[in-house]
Amino acid sequence: MNGSEAPGENNSPSQPPATSPADTVSSEAQGHVGSRTSPSESAETGWVSQQLADVARRHRPGSVPGQVVSDPSTLPVRIRIIQYDQHTLEEVDITSTDEIRKFCDRPEVTWVNVDGLRDTHLISEIGEIFGIHRLVLEDIVNPHQRAKVETFEGQTVIVARMPELSHGFDTEQISMVLCDQAVITFQERRGDCLDPVRNRIRSRLGRICSQDQDYLVYALLDAIIDAYFPVLSKIGERLDRVERQMVQEPSVDVVAILQRIRSLLFVIRGILEPHQIAVAHLLRSNSQFSDDTRIYLRDCADHLNQVLHACETSRELAADLRDYCFAELSFNQNETMKTLTVMASVFIPLSFIAGFYGMNFDPAVSSWNMPETRWRYGYAFAITLMVAVATLTLGGLRWLAISRRKARKRRFRKSQQLLSE
Repeated sequence: MNGSEAPGENNSPSQPPATSPADTVSSEAQGHVGSRTSPSESAETGWVSQQLADVARRHRPGSVPGQVVSDPSTLPVRIRIIQYDQHTLEEVDITSTDEIRKFCDRPEVTWVNVDGLRDTHLISEIGEIFGIHRLVLEDIVNPHQRAKVETFEGQTVIVARMPELSHGFDTEQISMVLCDQAVITFQERRGDCLDPVRNRIRSRLGRICSQDQDYLVYALLDAIIDAYFPVLSKIGERLDRVERQMVQEPSVDVVAILQRIRSLLFVIRGILEPHQIAVAHLLRSNSQFSDDTRIYLRDCADHLNQVLHACETSRELAADLRDYCFAELSFNQNETMKTLTVMASVFIPLSFIAGFYGMNFDPAVSSWNMPETRWRYGYAFAITLMVAVATLTLGGLRWLAISRRKARKRRFRKSQQLLSE
């Protein structure tokens, strides 16, 4: 169940995030509003340092907590309300907070979605309407938060990170507030992975239209977690291509690609682990979720475990491929050295013979001074000697190689016998 449909529902297959993923993985981590640091840049400069720099830029030491100040480079605010039950559906875009108030007292499930964080005055007004704590509003407009769950005065606040694949891998913070009147979601910008949930509401598929607001929060959280499956699928495809390339021609460039993939997977794991803690907290101690919704949250936790397992498996595979590439490079180097050693073993005795007969002793001075240099067949004798020595050397090396191969086969058969016993 890797779509955003709840288990046990007779629904059409959920749609993947509406993005056109490029070749994600050679460019790879957590997104920032403003600078919009992509994972490829994070791999170069360090994701942790980027996060710390972003926090330092937004929060000076000693600043007053609860200040709602957003980054000027964030997108303008757009508000859309979806209100529904089993029989009715209303979906409208609004421009002022006064229009929100008329939806608050209705019995239907109300989903208020806010795209963009630039207008802090409007966000503060929304907070006043629904009684959202100032500390929560501060976290909403500063989108560098880790996934977490907090409870404020009867409200459940969930911060999560949605994956994106439009220009390489990136994430976007989404903040969800579950209160008595509505579910309010705040996103950094337009475009998300929540269209499957919207389509279920519009088409009245499954249980969502007959459930309360806590089930809507579950559906949103489940859609966010399931959106990581296409990311890991892309990484798996990239690893397959790297493996095929490595078999054909291992190189240092392949090692660099694998290291970037491992860095990306490490970042993804760091993003997902807080989600696991947050879902566990919802399962363990949250009174706003009914027992029926908690059952579906357990399925959400299972999806998280699957994603984390796939992430760790891919990371281990990338490490194994990197080690294999190093082994291939070392093997090729050893083969080259072996060839050079054989050539040296053949030519060293030949060089000795050539050097011996190249000594400039005059045979006219003494009959002991290399008399064979005046021999009629001296040149033919030297060449024949060199050929014989080279042949014997090659034969000896060949015999050693065959002997070692036979010895390895004997050891292998012996080990097989020991294992069979």
